[in-house]
Amino acid sequence: MRKEVIIPSHDKFLCFVHAARKIRHGKQLVTWIWFRVYTSTRQKESFFVEWKDIDFESNIINIVPKEGNPLKNARRRNIVMMPELRQILLDWRQEWQKTFKAVQNPHDWVFFNPNNKNKQAHGFKRAFAKAREKAGISYFTSKDLRHYSISHGLMSGISKDVLRRRAGHANTQMIEQTYGHLLQEYQAQEMKKFTFFHPNNGSKSGETLKNIPPQEQVGRPEGAPEGKTGDGKGKPNLL
Repeated sequence: MRKEVIIPSHDKFLCFVHAARKIRHGKQLVTWIWFRVYTSTRQKESFFVEWKDIDFESNIINIVPKEGNPLKNARRRNIVMMPELRQILLDWRQEWQKTFKAVQNPHDWVFFNPNNKNKQAHGFKRAFAKAREKAGISYFTSKDLRHYSISHGLMSGISKDVLRRRAGHANTQMIEQTYGHLLQEYQAQEMKKFTFFHPNNGSKSGETLKNIPPQEQVGRPEGAPEGKTGDGKGKPNLL
């Protein structure tokens, strides 16, 4: 049976991001977190993104097959960059350029190894775990960022087809069966729309109530034989 992934609410997630800013190498970690959330990319895909893959003029991020990361379906995809992510990446590029100011063309990876800046990043496990601990969210992992992104996209009303294209899925089945987690608060809010007497279902409350036959006697189920619902002395049974 597939294990259900628990995703945090927006408030808890923002608390996590706030905690991530305060730890060592927090600027890169927070940039990577927002990148994953705004793009729905897989963890490995994010580490193979280079600056040349980001078109700031067209607001497009190109996810392309590369050596070491052929992509699951071997197909490239273009992700429309939202304004918020665009500014986050522009700010990070300034930090990136300051870091490598004295080094000539070390690499073009957007995210690099914090302990060895000349190498590509492969994960921020320790930093992520420390931020999670500070935020008090024990169940959230770096892999869950993709779940968080797609799930909140779904709850925001974004079409499944748009979400699956951004995530790199061939169809919406993965959205429906694997990544579409709905918060209890969202489900409760949605269920407020539920009614037996919706104007589009062909029923009207007044007409429906008229069609319900009245019970023969209060406290006695409709159609029950007389004398079988009490104790023989006219008193109803309570058990």
